[in-house]
Formats: sequence, structure tokens, C-alpha cells
Amino acid sequence: ADIAPVSYAHSHLPFIVAMRAVDLGAVKRRSDADPLLADAIPDPALRLFILQNLMIDAGTARWRLNLAALQAGMPDLLGWPGTLDSDPFRGPSLFLSGGNSDYMTPLLEPRVREVFPAASFQTISGAGHWLHAEKPVEFHAALVDWLDVHG
Repeated sequence: ADIAPVSYAHSHLPFIVAMRAVDLGAVKRRSDADPLLADAIPDPALRLFILQNLMIDAGTARWRLNLAALQAGMPDLLGWPGTLDSDPFRGPSLFLSGGNSDYMTPLLEPRVREVFPAASFQTISGAGHWLHAEKPVEFHAALVDWLDVHG
């Protein structure tokens, strides 16, 4: 979903650093954490998406994600191992992309076909990179339609 077999230069590290900086002892509900992330993550929709990973059990807040592991592994998460290029996956595959995202653009389709020769491409209009969260109904429908044919 909205990713290509390439190495990306950008990073989500600032989001992870901001999440790790939240004083969880001061958070009793998600809305308490929202302003604590606002400077580092100015987009309110992105903050709400990120805050879905904040769990509050019996008044104690914790992140659902292993933020330390994500921070340490960010270079690997953004990379594409060249060893995978030597043996393309020839089975059917679906590449869904968000119409407002720059992660998977039509310019990358030839690169995808090098590694996934039988790839199908579909764009979800109005969605960014997190298309499954921004357009869940459309994401689900596209996936189910494709699986009905190829699954």
C-alpha cells in the first residue's frame, strides 16, 4: 500500500522522536497528548492518525508501537535491499497508491515492474500515504475487488 521497491530519502523519524518525547505520565486521555505533539506534527489529521497508537489502560498511557525499535530500524525500513532485485516475484500483486501521495507515483511503475512483472496498479483519489486510514472504505473495496479476481 503506497510504497515502491526503492529506497526513500525521507524519514518518519521526527514523528517517532516527538512521540517518544511525550510525557506519558501527564496523559490521561488521547486529547491530552494532542497538544504535546502539535509543534512537531502540525497537521491535525496526521496527529489524530498517530494518536490511534496511544493506549490508555486504567489511567496509564503507553504507545502501542515499539518506538525505540522503529527509531533504531528507520534506515532499514526506508531502504530496499538490492538482493531482492535478482529474483523478481512473477505472481500477481497489487500496488495501491494514494492520489495525493508522492510515495508511489506513475514514474515508479517501470521500477515496480522490474521486481513485480505482473503488478496491477490502482490509485485511491483523495488519499495520501496512509490511504488505509484516510480512505478505509475505498481501500477495503479495492483490496477485496482485486482479491476476488486474483485471490
